[in-house]
Amino acid sequence: MVVTRANHSGRTRWPHQLGADAGFQPDGERVAAWSMNQLYLFDNNGKAIYNDSLSSQVQFARVGGKYVAAFVGSSDNGTVQVLGRDGLNVDNVPVEGETLLDIGFFTSDLNDVMWVMGLDTNGTVPTIKMQTFLPGTRLVGSASMGERVVYRVYFHGGRLHVVDTWQIRMFDYKLKEDTVLDPVLI
Repeated sequence: MVVTRANHSGRTRWPHQLGADAGFQPDGERVAAWSMNQLYLFDNNGKAIYNDSLSSQVQFARVGGKYVAAFVGSSDNGTVQVLGRDGLNVDNVPVEGETLLDIGFFTSDLNDVMWVMGLDTNGTVPTIKMQTFLPGTRLVGSASMGERVVYRVYFHGGRLHVVDTWQIRMFDYKLKEDTVLDPVLI
């Protein structure tokens, strides 16, 4: 697979050959790309900011303002490796007993916060669980989203918006639900 950055007229600005089982995720300024256990981070000009082998196969990666998170291992037994812009390992978040669904970043109170969403299948009813972290320091919040499938998480107006199959719920960065505003039904 080749990851290619194009300009506004569709012309190729830069290409990079990645290899087998590759994937990528852009954020507008940078691109995280991976193939097998190799993780790359490219800037807007195609310069490789980071290129290194991780401990296990990369399942997917996400780019944040100050960090890149890569999920390595198997879907239900792995680690979210958080790297700083310099490529140094900042944090390792173990994923055990659940299937990791997604990772993301947002900025709250001038801190970059990472959210992690997993599917807990240990009980009689599968449930979605979310956690927020300040990379390199601590777990900030944890909440169950219930049985409904969460398919979008975004940050707007100082709130984390969680979109599931029935409604949009709002949370602060500690995953405390905003009960002042009613959930938006969809």
